[in-house]
Amino acid sequence: MKTCPNCTAAVPELASFCASCGSEFHGADAVPLEPAPPPPVVPQSPWKWVVGIGLLFVLLVGCFVAIQTILIYRQAANSRTVAAVPTQTTWNERNLKQIGLALHNYHDVYNVMPAGGIFDEQGTEFHSWQTALLPFLGYSAKYENVHFDLPWNDVENQWAFDEVIREYVNPSIPMTHTGNGYALSHLAGNSQVFPDNQGLAFKEIVDGTSNTVIAGEVVDGFAPWGYPRNVRNPADGLQGDSLTFGSLGKSDGVMFLKADGSTVFLNQDIDPSVLKALSTPAGGEETPEMPRMRNSPP
Repeated sequence: MKTCPNCTAAVPELASFCASCGSEFHGADAVPLEPAPPPPVVPQSPWKWVVGIGLLFVLLVGCFVAIQTILIYRQAANSRTVAAVPTQTTWNERNLKQIGLALHNYHDVYNVMPAGGIFDEQGTEFHSWQTALLPFLGYSAKYENVHFDLPWNDVENQWAFDEVIREYVNPSIPMTHTGNGYALSHLAGNSQVFPDNQGLAFKEIVDGTSNTVIAGEVVDGFAPWGYPRNVRNPADGLQGDSLTFGSLGKSDGVMFLKADGSTVFLNQDIDPSVLKALSTPAGGEETPEMPRMRNSPP
């Protein structure tokens, strides 16, 4: 581009006419147009990069913290879920302690524990030690509606014995009733502590209430809680057959209630002489220190 010699307007390189002032001229008369100076260079501050990197760092840290928070929350939620579902051992221990408390309250009233079962001279089966505990477990209304002058399995009593008693069952065991509708017990009494037709006083447990088991969990051969013969002899061994005490699954032992109201977990390979000593209320056996026993206070 060049400038018009008359008005200094910009005209094309080969133009002979100025569109601005209307004058004519020869191309040689036009003055070359000086190029416009380049725009000034604005220097960039080094702090711009520092701020950008800082913001990126803050963003990354925030993402990391958020992810960690989510993971910790999920872990805590899972822990609460696991803790909210009691294990089989926890359920049985809790139930046995409730039964122990009921037995002690019964003893406070009658000065003896209930008889293992009530029978007449002909051997007719009337009622069980577990039925006798109903008022002390919060089932007074059911207890008052039982016809104690009739056998437990009389048609007049059947409706009273078809209800599952929470303290007598393990929720991990699906079997809760017999084929004819009687509610089962997943626990049994110690036959040496619950004799027929008579109750045993704590003072008669001369081996010591802390050295004598009185009830425990069973895993086979379940009997209705109203059945007067729902007792077994712990001295016969653990985890054996349908007539011995046992626990569900792969447990290596059995949870028992002791006469003092505490619970104890006995390994199935316990010394038979020790198991016998724990089973008898007045056998006079010395009970040695037992490393395979895990005691839990009342």
